[in-house]
Amino acid sequence: MTAEISRVLVVDDDPNLTDLLVDTLSAIGYEPHSAGSAQEALKVLSSMRIDLVISDINMPEMSGIELLQEIKKRNRRLPVMLITGIGSDGIKAQAYSKGADGFLAKPFRIGTMESEIGKMLLSLRKRRIVVIDDNEEFLASLCQRLEAGDNDIHAFTTVRAATEFLTVNPVDLVITDLKMPDGDGLSLINQLHDRFPNLPVVMVSAFATDDLIERIRKAGIQKFLSKPVDFSELDDVVKSCATIAD
Repeated sequence: MTAEISRVLVVDDDPNLTDLLVDTLSAIGYEPHSAGSAQEALKVLSSMRIDLVISDINMPEMSGIELLQEIKKRNRRLPVMLITGIGSDGIKAQAYSKGADGFLAKPFRIGTMESEIGKMLLSLRKRRIVVIDDNEEFLASLCQRLEAGDNDIHAFTTVRAATEFLTVNPVDLVITDLKMPDGDGLSLINQLHDRFPNLPVVMVSAFATDDLIERIRKAGIQKFLSKPVDFSELDDVVKSCATIAD
């Protein structure tokens, strides 16, 4: 069976740059499509499958940042790369804070763009897992085990940092400790389920009282694992939660 070619949408109000990117993407093996404005891009996205969007930031009427935000509202998993001729760190930081998956400052090498696209599409095929625990030794061992399963891992030691990441980044699974210095896992999960009701969650804790198990069950958490965690059981849980997410 022939592998499906990834479709890339180029969004820029400069037709010369758009044509150059379209020709380049076609030459390196992608199926390119183009839009001359953010509004036109949204129409394309509503009419066909697109695997990745490359958009200029500075466009009239609706900027690339605004387009990025609208895309993420509709499909948080669709990767978006923003490009700009103003390569300041401030603009780059703003792009990532709004949920951009990639950023390139003009002028850039075609090889750099090709490499970044490859990384973004590869990451899309992996399970994105957020792991939250203030025990750094346990967190490191948990991440090492999950990375061995070819997952894309994002680790945090505080509820606040994890919440900031989850606000703008789509994930397939959250694994969180119950008690942390700046909050607790159950409160975080309740907040997440209000926004993302189908997001699978695994709770880990050294405290496994009957009352806690009942609270976890009512919170809609898929699985509770006692510390120390049995890694073979963790592997099975990750696979089952991925099936739920699909």
